[in-house]
Amino acid sequence: MRAATTLVVVGALASGACHTYEGSRTVAAVGGGTFAAGLGVWMSTAGRDEAAVPVTGAVIGAVGMMVIVVASVGMITLPKEVELAIRIAHELIVRAQAGDCATVAARQHEVEALDLAVYEIVLVEDPAVTKCLEP
Repeated sequence: MRAATTLVVVGALASGACHTYEGSRTVAAVGGGTFAAGLGVWMSTAGRDEAAVPVTGAVIGAVGMMVIVVASVGMITLPKEVELAIRIAHELIVRAQAGDCATVAARQHEVEALDLAVYEIVLVEDPAVTKCLEP
């Protein structure tokens, strides 16, 4: 039962958090903890007559290792939050210059949530965006 719970928790973390480098790093840390816990269970129960407990520990450790591998791929291939913030800020600046102030107003919070410095220095300081955001 514990193994199934662990698999569900690790699966949920891996599927929901790996959209940026930072999320992948967090998932890798969880995978490392899962791997260590599974390895600990496996090693501490290896000599017992009941074979189910060591096997469960080995399975949990293997799942943890798989999560680490998937998260590592995410850390290599996915953009950092600052990169996403710059991309969105650039898109919003282009839209502001084209006069699409509704989109700029609706999406400015995305840049702010990803990276406050990009929001304050790049997005809000742009004259076209400033004009769009005036009340």
